Amino acid sequence: MKLYEKHPAAWVAFTNMTVLARHNAKREGLGIFENNKSMGFEEFLNMMEQEEVVNPYLSREVDKFQKQSKDLQIRMGSNYTIQNEAFNYVEKAYELGIIDPNGMLYKGKA
Repeated sequence: MKLYEKHPAAWVAFTNMTVLARHNAKREGLGIFENNKSMGFEEFLNMMEQEEVVNPYLSREVDKFQKQSKDLQIRMGSNYTIQNEAFNYVEKAYELGIIDPNGMLYKGKA
């Protein structure tokens, strides 16, 4: 069984903060945050388990885009439980400071 199959909610959150956030940043005319490096899914899971604030300056509440994305997914018929669990991962990522100013998963140190 693949890692994303074992952790479906984490995978949804991960894709929201990588693919979906990158698409939104381009649509909004935002650039890629300076020094942003890609993070793999396994590394993301490890950071979630460690619960250590990585970048205190990036630690904040979830942005409007992620809240709207969650609501839209639920309205469109996505699995309510998975979406809520995924949003918990998103909230945690914001708290840990691993989301850059444009809403994308951020590996570097601020």
